[in-house]
Amino acid sequence: MGDIKGLHHVAYKVIPENFQKIIDFYKDFLGLNVVRQGSTCIMLDLGNTILEIVQEDGKTTDRYGCLDHIALLVDESDVDVICKKVADAGYEVTMNPNNIVIDSTPPYPARICFFTGPCGEYVELFAER
Repeated sequence: MGDIKGLHHVAYKVIPENFQKIIDFYKDFLGLNVVRQGSTCIMLDLGNTILEIVQEDGKTTDRYGCLDHIALLVDESDVDVICKKVADAGYEVTMNPNNIVIDSTPPYPARICFFTGPCGEYVELFAER
């Protein structure tokens, strides 16, 4: 049995009319770099993993799992800066920047915020403190 090495990527499957809109948001607005791109798929560099955006093929609409959100790792000071940029652009901020301590051993302090992306996806900005 092989060892799991880590997270390779997180994938969003979007309807064709939202495909370019979500690419524009993550690539151009948030500034993620392209790793690979095809006509119906793009992979963007998140530093320690990949965000894959796949255009729905129109043949299947069933979802057998549910992605709650993706968490983008940022520096602590960037949580507020990026959250403001997102809000100023008209995206819904569902949780303003906030310092939290995740109940674990040892306790895990972080600064976070949540917002809704262009296709209704939930995105968290996460900074270790």
